[in-house]
Amino acid sequence: MPAGSPTPQQLWNGEIGFFSLDRNVIQSKGYRFDHPPLSQLPKQLPANMILQLSPVVLEEIISHRMKGVAEAASSLAGSIANLQRLTGIDLAEVSRSYEKCEVIKVARASFKKDVMDYVKECSGDVLDYSWNTAERIFNMYFNGDSPFERNDKKKYEFPDAASLALLEDYANATSLHGVVVSDDKGWADFCESSVSLYCVKSIEQLASLFAATDKHAKAVEGLVMRALEDSDSLLNEELGKKLTQHFESSEWDASNVNAVNAARVEAEAYEASMLNYKVIPRLTEIWCDDEDPSEWIIELTVEAQVKVLIDVSYYQWDWVDREYVDCGSNVLETKEEVQTEVYITCGRVNLDAPPEKWNIQVEVAHGEYAVGEVGAELDIFN
Repeated sequence: MPAGSPTPQQLWNGEIGFFSLDRNVIQSKGYRFDHPPLSQLPKQLPANMILQLSPVVLEEIISHRMKGVAEAASSLAGSIANLQRLTGIDLAEVSRSYEKCEVIKVARASFKKDVMDYVKECSGDVLDYSWNTAERIFNMYFNGDSPFERNDKKKYEFPDAASLALLEDYANATSLHGVVVSDDKGWADFCESSVSLYCVKSIEQLASLFAATDKHAKAVEGLVMRALEDSDSLLNEELGKKLTQHFESSEWDASNVNAVNAARVEAEAYEASMLNYKVIPRLTEIWCDDEDPSEWIIELTVEAQVKVLIDVSYYQWDWVDREYVDCGSNVLETKEEVQTEVYITCGRVNLDAPPEKWNIQVEVAHGEYAVGEVGAELDIFN
């Protein structure tokens, strides 16, 4: 990639003119385009920084989201047929009503609309496929160039290669530099040899490139941070309420729960509640909305302690019947330390008035959480 990171001058004079997102970074945010950090990007980036999305990524997003829909639709259709077979009840009308819903068609159109609406929100577009891209991709494939690896799995990198080739062709055709967002090593390796593409690993890193650092920004940030330190302030109360709601509705991966005195366990986290939290000031960043100078976005990194309740079922192996036997269950409690991002949107900012007088909106970013290593032990004496 061009040497180093983009300079502030490049970022603000229009030389860096577009960004693009890999499917994996969008998936990591739960495809929630209307929630931060995805929803905040149009405000955090300058107006000239537009989204150019690969058509491959568009199809990957739709395909990935459709997988669960297709499985559920197939299961429902099979259940209707099975129920009719078992009961003898004529469910033809039910089947016809279900078919009229056109679930697959409607879901696909809805998922595509989600992406296209977001692209529009970012003043961007979905790139077109070009015929000259195909020859270039095959040359990359046979030469073992990034993102293709020199192994038997390199054939699976064709979608990435198509996306990167299209993006670089667009950059060269428009004489612009671009920033692609991906945590895929193949994307990063490709950009290292590119003359027009930078690569960052996360949406947060992209936004950080454009964070404000002037005196006005520091003054706004200072007022907000002091309000958060005041336990009696409305902003402090609102932040605590939003975090409490966030963790109460959060989902936790319990795959790190391991059996101590059983052959295996099945664990499911069913309840989470925040015990306490603290803001990490040194990780705070701030942006001014390019279209509304009176609106500012502040990103906080919050470290929270969360109590998680886990329902654990225990199984032993029956060597006679050669199957697992249910030996009971219990509930485990664990306390987890996690970090999450919080976005505070400040409207009608006036440095002569406290933040309580501004228009304030607090949003907690989508998070994926997992409990740490837990040893689950069944009380065999009860």
